[in-house]
Amino acid sequence: MTDFIVTEAAKRPVDPRATCCFYCRQPIGSPHERDCVLILRRVRIKMTVEYEIDAPATWDSRLIDFSRNESSWCASNALAELEKIEPCLCGHAQFELVKVVGEPFLAEK
Repeated sequence: MTDFIVTEAAKRPVDPRATCCFYCRQPIGSPHERDCVLILRRVRIKMTVEYEIDAPATWDSRLIDFSRNESSWCASNALAELEKIEPCLCGHAQFELVKVVGEPFLAEK
């Protein structure tokens, strides 16, 4: 893995006099620790969400699935439905890594 050098941007406003990375504590001008949270990579994740909606009482699973997957209903409409779930999605959503799609990069800002 590439060495990513700590710059002034790795400091945080909490302590403007700092001379090191706020997270891995490595001094400016030296490499970040390999596990520093400022070293990122792009990954693809899958989010599975279960929640309740109102559907016509006579629709079976085939019609409900069709209405959401193959009809003119836009999946972006689900965002409004998800916003109604209170107080948060934690009990409704689960995430998993699908694959790594990018190389490590530094994101100090």
